[in-house]
Amino acid sequence: MKWLLLWTAIGLLQVAVLAGCGWVLWRKGRALYQELRTQGRTLGEMTTLLGELELPAERAAASQRSDRT
Repeated sequence: MKWLLLWTAIGLLQVAVLAGCGWVLWRKGRALYQELRTQGRTLGEMTTLLGELELPAERAAASQRSDRT
């Protein structure tokens, strides 16, 4: 019986953590969308801009590939 209570408590804790993370992400996403609207941008434009970003590690790997050729 104690094991059942323990696993139930662990499961409820996991659900609470996931719900909390989802709530935070929802609020951050909604705030970002509102900021985009105030700037007159669309979500598609932001997706395009994010797709064009390069991380420093990717940039270094690309320069190494170009140096080899």
